Amino acid sequence: MFTPAAGMRGEGPDILILDEATASLDLATEAKVRAAVDVLTAGRTTIVVAHRLATAANADLVAVVGAGGLLQVGTHTALLAEEGPYRDLWAAYVGDGADPVAADDAQPTEPVRAPQTAT
Repeated sequence: MFTPAAGMRGEGPDILILDEATASLDLATEAKVRAAVDVLTAGRTTIVVAHRLATAANADLVAVVGAGGLLQVGTHTALLAEEGPYRDLWAAYVGDGADPVAADDAQPTEPVRAPQTAT
């Protein structure tokens, strides 16, 4: 079992999984939770399950899952550069007709740490 207090003391797991941690929060509360999560995830591999594109956009690596499998994997910028479901979702999120790469500048600045790949 992992408790936030243990995480703040540097104890706890090396891998942290957050499943829709901010899905039902208003934007002000979400910002506070994300700031606390940044402290808890420092130095840990963190897997974030998210439906909010703003959360996904800040991840080091985005994995798009659908139709019973893995559809796309890449950074936010790389996934916007290729045709696929992530770019389609982002275009719908920022508004049809918007340049998805230019809309990238409008994303929140608080990072969400995603799994790091082994080299």
